[in-house]
Order: sequence, then structure tokens, then C-alpha cells
Amino acid sequence: MASATVVGAVCCPAAASAVSWRFQRSSSLVGSKLPHGAVGTAKLIVMRVPETSRNHDRKPGYEFRDGLDLPGWEDQSIWGYDEGIGSFFAQLWRNGSRSDDPEVWLSGVTKNYPWPGCVALDIVEITKQDPVAVTRALAIAVAKPRLRSDVEIRDRVEHLSATSGDAYVDGQRHALLWALGQADVCPGSRWGWTGGVPSAEQVDAERDLVTGRIYRRGENQSLCSGADEALMWALNRMDEVFP
Repeated sequence: MASATVVGAVCCPAAASAVSWRFQRSSSLVGSKLPHGAVGTAKLIVMRVPETSRNHDRKPGYEFRDGLDLPGWEDQSIWGYDEGIGSFFAQLWRNGSRSDDPEVWLSGVTKNYPWPGCVALDIVEITKQDPVAVTRALAIAVAKPRLRSDVEIRDRVEHLSATSGDAYVDGQRHALLWALGQADVCPGSRWGWTGGVPSAEQVDAERDLVTGRIYRRGENQSLCSGADEALMWALNRMDEVFP
């Protein structure tokens, strides 16, 4: 039997339900409908959200299960939030696997995953899949992300250059330089970068991974928080960054 990558798994009720979870992927795809017995002129308003963004607003504290549509792993893999544990989790089986146990098991038991980006970061590191592919698979990608202009970002970098040596500012500056295609390491995945100016979707994916690093033990919290804020600003989700 192939060995499994298990992060934080111990004997617990959640661990016992691994088989049922993978065969009930479709149960998490919930559609809106009118209350039972509703009649009259009530209108059903359908919000059309891209499949790769359907979980973008997922927050801790709300139970759910959904498929994890990562190429090569999409047939049986799932992820979600377990209220009993108080953590997001993920279970990944390679396509064609007949094992009851997932090959990659991010249980959330001894290593907590407080936000979806924390799950995304571990999946990227374990599977070596592209960050955009992982955020799409989790369906946490922002629909049609938009970057500020290069001129705006350059102006901000120049402003930050006057305040060097501070980890928070260094995190901001590196993230913005990467967004301009002028840094050789990605701020979230920490992969080498030679791809020129990244797309808005690539910036958005790296920002999710930066969030994952903020909540990981042993990381430089100030550096990661600075990078997170800078990328949020670059993606037009903040009006200003500090300092």
C-alpha cells in the first residue's frame, strides 16, 4: 500500500469518517430554493458565481464539504470545515486510487487550519501543483481579480524604499516588486519566479498562500503580514497600505 502524507491526523471521529466523506462529495453542493410550500409572487434570485470562486467567502465556524478539483486528484478528493475540530481540512486521493485512506490527509487535529489559505499552502507544498491550480481546485479564487496599474505599484514601492530594515515594510516591498515582475521569489509559495509580470490571478493565488504563512508556526509574522497587506492593496481590495 502506498504511504500517506498525514498532517495532524490522530484517532478521532473525523478520522473515522474518511471513506464516507469521499463518496459524498456532491452533498456539499447546495443550491438556493424557496421555503417548502411557498407560493405567490416570490422571486428566486440566482447569483452566478464562477465554479472556481464558489468557496471564495468561506470563513471558519461553518460546517461544509466540497470536492477538491485538483487535476490528477479530482475524482475522490474533498475539503471542508469541521466544526467539531474547529478547523478546515482536506483529504486527497490520486485518481485511480482504491485505498480507503487518503494519500494526503490534512486533518486539522494537531495542526490547525484556521483559513482556506492555510490548506492551500500545504497542498501546494505537498503536491507541487501550481498555486493557481490549487486555489481553483478549492474554488477560493476571486472572480475576475484586477490589479492596480504598474505606475501606482511603482510609486508605492518608491515610497516604501525610504523605510528599510523593518520586516513589515520589507514584506510589503518584496510583494509589490514581485507583482511588477522584479523579484525572483514568490511571496506566498516561495517558489523561484522567472515568469515576468504575474497575472492578477497569480497574484491572488499567492496572496492566499501568504495568508497561510501568517498562521503557520515559525514564520516571520511581520514579513508575511506586510506581504498580505501589500497584495490586498495591489488587488484593489484596500484603499491604503501602511506605513
